[in-house]
Parts: sequence; C-alpha cells; structure tokens
Amino acid sequence: MSKIRKILLVILSAVFVCVGCAAIVACSGDWHEPKGGVKDNGKYDKNNPGGAYQFYYPDGVDPKDYEDKSNRYVIHTISMGGAPLDNVRVTVSQNGSEIVEGYSQQGVVEFGIPTSDYELSYSNLPAGYREDNSGTLYSLNAEHLEVTTAFTSSVIRSSAPAGKSYQLGEVMYNFSITDYYGTTMNLATILETKRFVVLNFWATWCGPCVSEFPSLNSAYNNYKNLAEVIAVSAHDSNFGAKNFKEQNNLNIFIAEDSANLSNNFDTSSIPVSVFIDRYGVVAQIHMGAITDEMEWESLFKQYTADDYKQDLKYEESNDSGSEPVKPGDEGYEGFTQELEPDDAINQAFLEAETLKTYSLKYHNPEDGTDAIYNWPWRVRDDDGEGMYITPSNIGVDNSFSIIRTEIDLKADDILSVELKINTSYERDLLYVVVNNNLETTYEYSGAKDWFTLTLFRATRATTVTLDLVYQKDMVKSQGENNEYVMLKNLKVATLESTLDPNVPTDARTEVIIGGDQSNYNLELKDDGFYHITKNGMDSILFVNIIGETLWSDIHLADYELKNVDNQVVSKSLYNISYWAFLENGDLTNDFGYGVEHTNTIIDCFYIQDSTEVLVPVNARVAAALKAFVEYAANSNVLDYDGGYNPDTTWLELCNWYRTLGADNHTVAGHTCLATTNPATGRNIEYAIELKIGETALVDTNRFTLLNFAGGLFYKLTATETGVYRIQSLYESKGEGDAVDPKVLIWPDSANVMGSSGYREQEDSRSMKDYLSAEVNHDNFNVIVYLKAGETIYPQITTRLTNYTAEFPVKVEYLGAEWWEFETATLDGGSWVGEDANSYHYAAIDVMLIGDYYYRMTNDYAQGSVLYIDLIHKNFYDTNGHSIEEMVSLNYFNLGSQNYTGYMIGRIEEAKKKDPSDPTYGMVKADETLVEIICAFTNSRDEEGKSDVKSGIWEAFAFYWEYYGSDSWKELPDNWASEYLNK
Repeated sequence: MSKIRKILLVILSAVFVCVGCAAIVACSGDWHEPKGGVKDNGKYDKNNPGGAYQFYYPDGVDPKDYEDKSNRYVIHTISMGGAPLDNVRVTVSQNGSEIVEGYSQQGVVEFGIPTSDYELSYSNLPAGYREDNSGTLYSLNAEHLEVTTAFTSSVIRSSAPAGKSYQLGEVMYNFSITDYYGTTMNLATILETKRFVVLNFWATWCGPCVSEFPSLNSAYNNYKNLAEVIAVSAHDSNFGAKNFKEQNNLNIFIAEDSANLSNNFDTSSIPVSVFIDRYGVVAQIHMGAITDEMEWESLFKQYTADDYKQDLKYEESNDSGSEPVKPGDEGYEGFTQELEPDDAINQAFLEAETLKTYSLKYHNPEDGTDAIYNWPWRVRDDDGEGMYITPSNIGVDNSFSIIRTEIDLKADDILSVELKINTSYERDLLYVVVNNNLETTYEYSGAKDWFTLTLFRATRATTVTLDLVYQKDMVKSQGENNEYVMLKNLKVATLESTLDPNVPTDARTEVIIGGDQSNYNLELKDDGFYHITKNGMDSILFVNIIGETLWSDIHLADYELKNVDNQVVSKSLYNISYWAFLENGDLTNDFGYGVEHTNTIIDCFYIQDSTEVLVPVNARVAAALKAFVEYAANSNVLDYDGGYNPDTTWLELCNWYRTLGADNHTVAGHTCLATTNPATGRNIEYAIELKIGETALVDTNRFTLLNFAGGLFYKLTATETGVYRIQSLYESKGEGDAVDPKVLIWPDSANVMGSSGYREQEDSRSMKDYLSAEVNHDNFNVIVYLKAGETIYPQITTRLTNYTAEFPVKVEYLGAEWWEFETATLDGGSWVGEDANSYHYAAIDVMLIGDYYYRMTNDYAQGSVLYIDLIHKNFYDTNGHSIEEMVSLNYFNLGSQNYTGYMIGRIEEAKKKDPSDPTYGMVKADETLVEIICAFTNSRDEEGKSDVKSGIWEAFAFYWEYYGSDSWKELPDNWASEYLNK
C-alpha cells in the first residue's frame, strides 16, 4: 500500500487488512547436487534460492587460489524479457569433459576456475523456456569473464496439469475459452500476432469488478491491434456474460470460465487481473479494481512497447505501487516541510469574530519517515477571494497535503467552515476529518462554489481535532487547468445564536457533568420512560449505545479499545461490553453483568442506527446501564478513575433533548416545542399510527439500518375483520437506485423492545410484482388477516445499510377474503438452519398428493397446487436465466440423462395458455418435473443438497395463497377457478 493512502487511513483511525504481496519465487525444476566444490561456508542451499550467490570450484581446486574475484567467471541467466531465471543448471566443459556445474540464483551463477577457454551448456530450464539453438551457446576465455544468456519462451502448447497454481515469472500453459457468440480465444494463437493479454477474473455481482470495465474497455479500444482482453467469470454463464456485455456496451471478450482458469490463480477475492506478456509469461498479478483509464493506458503502453522489459510485480488494491511525490523531488523544488506560522494560519483561516476569542493549535499530524511526503498548506490572499488556506500540492500528481488543528469548544458551540473547490471529480479528493472519525469525515471533489459546511456541535466542553487532507490522484490528474482548493472562515457560533425561534430544532445534551444533579430532576413517568425536567423543560432520557459518551470520556480517556482483529474501535457502551467484557466475542455468553442485561444492550443496539440516534430509557434499559457501570467499576477488565455512584454514574451514558421553537415554555429567550417527541416511532410505546386507505411517508433518515432489526415502529388497528395489504410504493430513480424497503410485523406490544419473540413477515412478492419488476426487491407487499379491533405493529426499515431516502407506505382493506399468487421461495431464496447438516432452502412446506405437489398450510391441510415457472426469471439463477434459457444452453443435458427434449415439451405446454392467465408460462408441479429439476440443481450444487426435501426446486415455483376466516379444508376444490372468474 502506498504511503499516500496509508497516511490517510492512519488519520481516519481505520484499519484495512491487505492481501500480502507474493515474492518472486524460483521457477520450477529438479535440484541436483552440483559437481565440484562449493562456496567456503558450506554446501549449496537448495532451499534458499534467493540467498547469496554461490561459487563453484572444480574437484581438487583450492578456493584460496581464487580469492581474487577478477578471474572468477560470472554467468547471468535471464529471460528474453530481462527477468532473472533461477535454478538453471550451467555446465562448464573443456575439450568435451565437464569441469564444473552450478545452479543460478537470482539469475546468477559464479565459477572459480582457472582462466582458460571453456564451453557452456544449459539444462533444467523452467517449463516453457528454451535455448535459441541447441548445443553450446557461449564460450568462456580470458577476455570473457562475464556473460549473459537470455532464454526465449512461449506459451506451452499443452493444457495445464491438474492442480497447477501459477507464480510470477512462469510461462502459461495454453487454454481456449469460447463465449456465447461462439468466438474462441486461444492463448497461444493470440500471442502469435499480439504482444499482451489481460486475463481478468470477475463476476456480475462484484461491484469493483463492474466498476473497472468502462476504463479497461476504453483503453483496450486504443490497443486492440496489439493486445487482447479475456474476462472470465467462474460465477456466471455465457448467457449472463453476454447480457452483461451488451447492457454495458463492452468490446472486450467476456465469457464463463469454461477452462477453470480460476483454479490456477488465487481468485478468492475478485477482481484479479493477470498480465501475460509477449513471451507467454505471467508478468504481473493485480488484486483489486483498476478504475483509472489512464492507468490502463499506461499498462497497455508498457506491455506493447518495442523496448518492453519484464518487471515482475504482484500488486494489491488500486494503488499504483509508486511512492508519492514529496516536496523537493525533481521538478517540484522550492517547497519545504515547514508549515505556515500559527498566527498566519489563524488570520487566514479563522473567521474574524471567532479569532477574537478562539485560537487554533496547528501541527503536522505525521511523524517519522512518512512526514517527508506531506506537502504543507499555504496562506493566500489573491483572486479577489480574500484570505484563505490552500494545499501546496495543487497540480502535483501522486501527492497529498495534510494539516491538523485543535480547537477548544464550549457546550453548545457549533463549528463550521467555508469551502470552495474545483478538482477532478472522484479522483482528486479533499477530506475534512473531525475527531479522527470515519462517521464525521466529509469528502469533496468536482466543482463547488463557496458553501458553508457545519462540522461539529459540542454537547459539552471539549477539544475538537480537525484534519484537512488533499489527496491527488495516484496515477495521473484529470482535473481542470484551474484546479483549486480553498478554505476560510472556520467559525465558532453558539447554538442560541444560530437558531430561528420559530423553527423547531433539537439540541442534544449530555445529562450530567461529574454527577451533578442539582439543576434537574430525573423521574420514571407513567409512559414507562425516564424523563429529565430542567428549567421548566421536559425530555425523555435517551441512551447512546454505539457512540462514545461522557462516561467513556471521563473514565476511559487513556484506554485504547481493540476488537478481535486488533483494530481500534470507539469506546461505546456496546463495544466495551462486546470487546472488553465478552471473552472471544461469544454472544452465547453474557457480557459479564447478566444475561438479561446483555440481551437489553444487544436489543438497543439493533434499535439504534448511528451515533446520532438514541434509544429511549425505560426501567429495563436503566437496569442494564446501572449493571454495566457497576460491573466496570468492580471489574479487572477496565480500571477507570473518576469514582462510582450507583445512582448517578449510569447517567453519564445518557442524553436528553432541548427542543426549541414556538410554544409556551421559555428557555434562554426561546420557547420549547413540547409536542415534539424525539422518541416517536423508535419503539412500540411511541409507534406511529397507520391509517387504512391512506399513505404514510416513511423517512429512512430515522431508520435503524441493520438487517433483520431496526426501523420505525408503526401501529395498525383493524376496523373490521378481513384482509389488509401493507405495501411500500418506492419508485426507483434509475440504475443503481434500490432502497429495498423491508417490514417486520410484531403481533402485539408485549416485550417488544428487543425481545426475540417477534414475528417476521416476509416481504412477499405477488405474481404482479414478480412479472413487472422481474424479481425487483425494491418494494414489499404484505398481506395480513386481522380480526376487528386487532392491532399489529409493522416495523418498517430498509435492507440496505446507510441508505437514506423517503418512500410512501399504503394500507388498504381488501375484503373479507383474498387470494394472492405468491412465490414459493421465502426471504429472497436464502439458506436457513443451525449448522451445515441442517441447512435448508427457505421455502414453503409442501406435500405430494397424487401426481402433484401442494402447499401444506400451517394446520397441515392441503393448500394450492404449486406451479413451476418455465419462462420467467427465477430465484435460483442470480444471472437471470429462465428455465427456458437454461434448456437452450443445454443445461438439462446431465450426461447420464438428457432431459432437454422433455423440458422443451413442457415449455411448449406452458406457452399454450392465454397470456392474460396468471399462470401463463407455468405448469403444475408434478412429481416427474420436480424430480428432473432436482436432478438438474443437484448437478450444479457442490454440496449435494438438491433434493425434494431441500426445497431448492421451489425457487422456480408459485402457488395461490388464501387469506380469510375459512380454513383451507372448507374451500371447494374449484376455489381457484371460481376466484379467477370473478
């Protein structure tokens, strides 16, 4: 990893685990004990081919006679591309008799023999390498004490042996790949006319893989006469690759990995690009995406150049691997490491009024060797912009500029700064980092005129650390000629001075400082929550589970908390419990202060979504907080100072809200909007009412964005007995926009907060949604049967973390009974179970009656017959193949049994239906068809779980779901046809 990214990550306190770079290893070949003597200090070490050069002497020769190296012969063994070749056996002969032999290390072998005329011969060459002509290549004499032998190479015409794992410098075995269109790529044939091949491993579901294709495709178009790209996927079929290629207008060759090349390289993490040069050699392996077109251009240019030289490299991530430019490097003289004087920075950076009462402390945040790469920030007073500060690495590619400042704030101070920028979009980036926190890191690029960025609001007296980091593109700047980055008017304002008294504004505040309760009252009220009453204001008490609090600041200021990967994490209540108290992070145990309290903290964690969203404190939560601080005070795990009071210390974990606006409670010249409750929707006690027949707007900014938990609580009470639909109506804004709303249905309010007894209602997909959206996961469509007066609590969230949006949710009454055509797959087609032996496909329960499979209802009654969808997309194939497409690709030819003809007949049967029929393209799931589908899925499932009981075949199935007061047993046999004829 290059220094420029490393330094930024250090500043952000983020730890990235990188794949270790592989060293160049010795090429393959059997080792033999060399003839003659060896170096004085011992035998030739075949296990250390990268060690010091070895000297070989003929038998009977005294090495002391050759202490003067001037008469020692040095033989270099290299590839035609200039890379060293190791373990090549070099034999020195004279008059047909062998004198001595040795093995090259680091491409060198040396002989201590008398000065004379000799012949050289070579053997034990790595696979794929050969001599240009047979016999002796070079001779030694008194005038030629050092010679170089370059061996040519080309693709090995045979296929790679089983289990082959390529290393840098090895010659490729031949392979052939054929795509959907029938075009075949043969490596040996390609390199007969071209100089460079990019072998790329990817998948359609891999975001980084997809992100590098546009730049790769564009660069390839400029070099396609000299180079070739072969992109293969071990996860997609040729049909899926073809669709992806056409949808993205790509010219490069894309196909499924029919040659199993993925097994020959480490593709556990994709994308991976293997660069094969004109000699058929694996010259470079790059792990990670390359999204910069100029970097691809540079690679194509390097490998196709007339004067190409091999430079074997293994690289990770997107870094070019080059060191960043530092001040004073050639072409950039005149810059020094010294920062501007503090008073000069203050004058240019601090807003005038703030400058009167606040002062900043500046320092370079990097020490040691990394500091030499940091370009300083400078003060400017030109361009009609007034005074501002700017990084000095403007226009310097592959560079960075960092400055850090600290400023002391009082409670309710708000810190902001003005910013103007014009840089290469998403390449040259300005980072504004507050308190070394990734959650408060702002990233800017592109063109933006002067605007104000609010950085921080202090809830108590504190010191804020601010880092400004300008990082130039690692390879080549693509910014405009008028690139600039300007910052000025770092301003400190008080909360009161920034508030409009007519606009409600939440102001979050820590409860106590040092246990002082003298100016407020704490009370557990009838609504079930603790309240803070202070200066005439009333607020619910909240706890911060996943953000650092006053408690950790007071008691753990010098404590560094690390997780199991030895990464530093925030000293939040949850992290302290999990990483400091819980041995090995095993959630089957308690945190040390009781199983009940452990469950409470975990429950609160799932309700809360970020450091800015708090959880209301009820008696159960308060008991857990008290147990936490008591355990910490008496534990050997954490040894903190500051005293412990069982009645007040736990409050240091809490916050309350001052809500200012127009109402009747006067506070500091403003009034309190008492009707605003920050707890609204955060748990069942403050659930938001859903009205039947109306639409509610759900704001995901207030969500808990965690899978399988969280979200805003709503309340729905049935006005009459019957069937109700709860449906999200989010409209996608185009490609890449997928909010994916999710709903959990809680049956009642008992033990809701964090209990594990809630009932999850899957976000069902009706036939209408399925066909129109082609398995679009954007919206949920849930049908529930309720009795008059019955209340349920939908908890609405989104499956995608950190995604903010608004979407409407509508509730409608469908009548006393309802039939819905549903997919048999549950939860998006996932696997569920306790362990590897009990995993099963998430699908409905079925029963075989006669020749057909039927849905088994909850009371074990016979439900709807199942239908197999033969022509639409399904949940089984993530690449979008229908069964019809799979049949056309010969997937149902299983070798021992070819079911292609049978499946074609069933497809023709399914298409005979009227297209308006909901079951168009489907046939009933008879026993024979299900067995064939199971045989097909089993042939493609490495773990062999594909049978009738596993439920995988239900990924192709639909059924009629009935909602109503009558049971399935009481429905007539022709109930479905009667319903369809209504």
